[in-house]
Amino acid sequence: MDRVVARAEVLGEQLLLPVDRARAALNRFVLTSALGRGLIRKETRIGAQAVAGIGVAFLLTALAPLLLFAVAPVVLGVPHLAADLRYLVLQPRYRPLVRVLLVAGCVPFVLLRGLPCIGVPIARAAPMEMAFATLCLGAAAIASALGAGRARRLLFVLPAVLALGLVASRHADGARIVFAHAHNVVAIVVWGLLFRARRGARRALVLPVACTAVATLALVGLGLARGPALAATSAFGVQLGTIGGWLAPGLPQRAAVALVLSYVFLQSVHYSIWLGLIPAETVRGEAARSFRMSLRALLRDFGALGLLAVAIVSAATIALGTRDLTRTRDAYLTLSAFHGYLELAVLVIALSGRRDLWSRACRSSAPGS
Repeated sequence: MDRVVARAEVLGEQLLLPVDRARAALNRFVLTSALGRGLIRKETRIGAQAVAGIGVAFLLTALAPLLLFAVAPVVLGVPHLAADLRYLVLQPRYRPLVRVLLVAGCVPFVLLRGLPCIGVPIARAAPMEMAFATLCLGAAAIASALGAGRARRLLFVLPAVLALGLVASRHADGARIVFAHAHNVVAIVVWGLLFRARRGARRALVLPVACTAVATLALVGLGLARGPALAATSAFGVQLGTIGGWLAPGLPQRAAVALVLSYVFLQSVHYSIWLGLIPAETVRGEAARSFRMSLRALLRDFGALGLLAVAIVSAATIALGTRDLTRTRDAYLTLSAFHGYLELAVLVIALSGRRDLWSRACRSSAPGS
């Protein structure tokens, strides 16, 4: 097995070598220009990457929102979940037990969402989900604060968790919908709080956050202005107005369409942060990783078998999507709901205890590693 794995690694590097050569040639061309010289600095490069991603997400949402809603989760969903696991579970300096509990804590959320989809009804599944989420977040806050010797933080964090949990449990169906929208913004908070914790680094968040806010407001305005016309559009087996019924039930059509557009846009920003910006943040020094360096870093974090499993699941999801896009997308969105609670749990850990758990991840990945 070790020999097979080693051969696979060598083959992967050989396949990526021409791509890296093309990338190096493009970099030499770009970096010799006046604009490109500014991109040599990591902070500037990541900021430009963030703004470019926001711009692309905005244009695609305005022109083809159903493409993003229907296709993006099938193509990018599994890699995005792998990034969650990599940067929130594998890389931080947790105790081994904490990693196990974070992963194990995701299982009940998968069961609560997944079992009804295969004909196994669960009475009051939504209230159970909110109650379990409250329990997990409260336990994470207590363990993190006590482990870091910062019990005073519980006076602020724990009441907030319990209050939100109580409201969510009483209005569980609505809380699920609100969380579906809000979790897209969590990636921005995670990026700023955990991966931009360096002194002065958060100043670079101002422009991307401002662009995200302006773009969201513009799309909301587009939805309010052209709601009926947009609601009637259909593609990839789904109508935009139908999505409004899922993501904004009971709201007027214009408001529902506006919320759908904001959801699609922020979901795309969410993906770009996990798959582009956070990986770039974890590289030490000013240089960016080549594709071969990225492969080595992935193998270091996941191991060969783990990375192979991610690749197989991702390829299988895309293959199933080509046969039945609607069912594949719905299955992914249902089963992946756990990752939002994982992101929240990690934020609670950071707010209640130590934020330097991520500092090694952001410093140890040298460009040549």
